[in-house]
Amino acid sequence: MAFTSEQKRVSTKLLTDLVYRIPRNQRKYIWNEKNWKELLEDISFFDSKTDFQHFIGSVVLFENGEHEGLQYYDIIDGQQRIITILLLIATISQIYKESGDKDSFQGLMRFLVSTNLRNTKLCKIESEYQPSIENIIYRVINSDNSFAQIKESLNDVPDKNVLRCFEYFYNRLKSETIEKVHLIKNRILSTNYIDITATTEEDSYTIFEILNARGMALEDSELLKNHIMRYYQPNSSIDRVKQEWADYIVNRLKDGIDKFLIHYVRHRYKTPDSKISAYSIIKENTASVSIIELFEDLKKKAKYYNKIYMPVRATDGGDCSEVEFRVFKFLKSYRGELFRPLLMSLMDAMEKKQISVDLYEQFLIYLQYYFTCYNLLAQETSNKISKGIQKFAYLLEN
Repeated sequence: MAFTSEQKRVSTKLLTDLVYRIPRNQRKYIWNEKNWKELLEDISFFDSKTDFQHFIGSVVLFENGEHEGLQYYDIIDGQQRIITILLLIATISQIYKESGDKDSFQGLMRFLVSTNLRNTKLCKIESEYQPSIENIIYRVINSDNSFAQIKESLNDVPDKNVLRCFEYFYNRLKSETIEKVHLIKNRILSTNYIDITATTEEDSYTIFEILNARGMALEDSELLKNHIMRYYQPNSSIDRVKQEWADYIVNRLKDGIDKFLIHYVRHRYKTPDSKISAYSIIKENTASVSIIELFEDLKKKAKYYNKIYMPVRATDGGDCSEVEFRVFKFLKSYRGELFRPLLMSLMDAMEKKQISVDLYEQFLIYLQYYFTCYNLLAQETSNKISKGIQKFAYLLEN
């Protein structure tokens, strides 16, 4: 198998003097606002003094010959990311153009178009089924076109999602300061990726299949840990954070960590779809700038959950009062897990002194009596009240 694999930057390989072609068997551009928002948040989170480089994973290419001095590549894996990055740079170019920053505008031209030996400017991406990519790029590099004119000229295109991406980035960046736009430009151009280039089409698809082979899926707890380690600042704190993750979350909860995350999101976020993973909900609802706050809250709630999940009296070396021990032990014995999100919210309200210890313990006793009557005596099913419990857990926590 003949291929090369190297870590590269967007500015030093991904968008240099080359042209990408998208094979017909590739799906169309399907990234949406969630993906665009996530990319912007990832690359704009850190200030200009932070030594951070964004990473977008691997890109698999097939080296498909040279023509008029330009190397052509077929994109085997990475189409969505390459198109999005190109459209983001096009948007920044449009912002520079409209703000009158001609030097910055001209400086980005080499990342949007490649010039062949006949002095013809070609869009970095050629796609028969997604013509809006080339249309946007050619209109951006024309200094006479405003955003409104570009949008109006593309109203009837079949691949509207490409235009939506360009419009999303424009609406997000047009109100930013030029310094913030400069920062985002520098971040995206310094983004790292793994460039995997094969010299035969067969090898390129073999590599793609190997990279995308189904392996053992990571648990939500591992995904969340990786997410926190990725964004926690300063970097010098990572060793401490790893140790605290082990001490205050993993070692406390042991095999109850995945249930903890499910109940954690139910008490802190609105989660209408139970099929969405706990990690996805936390990631979607937590901006990168809130990573430190998220980690501190996870440690605190893991402490609460440990009391609920493995209750031990204070007199026996634990940290449960007599009322807590009795109620938590009872609910655990009769599988009253649906109350755990509400219990964490109650414990937090007590710690914040929003309710007194006496009122908190009255609530616990009430919940025990309620569960006895509703589930054990009336034989009603818990799923009838789970949404209500989740609703009030969220309201109390927030």
